[in-house]
Amino acid sequence: ADRLAELVQSLLDMSRIQAGVLEPRTSVVSLVDLVDRVVGDLSSAMHGHEAQIEMPDDLPPVDVDVVLISRVLTNLLTNAVRHGPKGSPIAIAAENIDKKTIEVRVADRGPGVSPDQREEIFGLLARRVDDAGAGLGLMIAKTFIEAHGQRIWVDDAPEGGAKFCFTLPVAASIPEEARLGANTHH
Repeated sequence: ADRLAELVQSLLDMSRIQAGVLEPRTSVVSLVDLVDRVVGDLSSAMHGHEAQIEMPDDLPPVDVDVVLISRVLTNLLTNAVRHGPKGSPIAIAAENIDKKTIEVRVADRGPGVSPDQREEIFGLLARRVDDAGAGLGLMIAKTFIEAHGQRIWVDDAPEGGAKFCFTLPVAASIPEEARLGANTHH
């Protein structure tokens, strides 16, 4: 029931975003904490797949809607669980690709996604071969990522499998002078 409620909420949010009535409510958060929380919440749904998290210690904070991005990660991880061989690891990595952007990657060791399906897989009710899922998770993920002005795509994972990648905006840093200056006014 919880999974269904979450799916319905995601569909409602997706339609509101597409209608232009829902804007992401962004806040500055640590991506590492966000990923840890999502992986922790999903521990029972991981069915023996170990999440291998690789993120640099100096990753800057991101400016995102925590609820929406948590759902993106949840959808990508549950997909990876569904497609990866039993007990295979799921890799979650992030890196700062430039001053304004962090790229996040979720890779499984499943059959991968053939190049001719890489666009349509994000469409309504698209499914990978032998997929029992509802075919909504990737479309929801794409809508939530694009609502942040970012992009999502799929590549081949180095160990075989699919590697879903998306970008997130780095939080603008507050210049040191502004922070110090704020304390000097009487």
